[in-house]
Amino acid sequence: DRPVIGRHSRPSRQKWPNNPQVLKAIYPVDGSAIVKILGGADPVQELLGYLPDSWQVTPFGEKDPREFLAQLDFFVYYHHPAWLEAFGRNILEALASGLPVILPAHFRSLFGDGAIYAEPAEVPSVVNQLYGDRSAYEAVAARADATVRERFSHEAHHRRLLELIGPPEGVA
Repeated sequence: DRPVIGRHSRPSRQKWPNNPQVLKAIYPVDGSAIVKILGGADPVQELLGYLPDSWQVTPFGEKDPREFLAQLDFFVYYHHPAWLEAFGRNILEALASGLPVILPAHFRSLFGDGAIYAEPAEVPSVVNQLYGDRSAYEAVAARADATVRERFSHEAHHRRLLELIGPPEGVA
């Protein structure tokens, strides 16, 4: 009866928004969505002074990410504004699992059309719109799958290597 949104990352302050209002907009504290966290939420407890009752928090390493992602309707990942995410493996895992992924716009160059990009205040309306429209939800999931295959598959890496260094010597 409510969307399940989640995220997984190491329990570091840099991996979470640093503004309480921003954090509450992205990860609801009012029970309007179930929020599942893999990796701990100590930075949230420090920032808000409590952990919301509607949140389910699992410590880092206690659950396989695939098992965790299978419990979600949406993967939503926002971090500290000063943090530069080196790659976003957790995001790629979520895309590969077929989830709609909602991110800040600076990830667009890496994940292209595979994710949805929104300002923090827009996240709840994006979640609610897709949660109520199964065909739109499935279209987003299909784009995620296509992006993973196009940009991050073994074939994509092979193609990149060929473009960078050419075929192995002696191979035509």
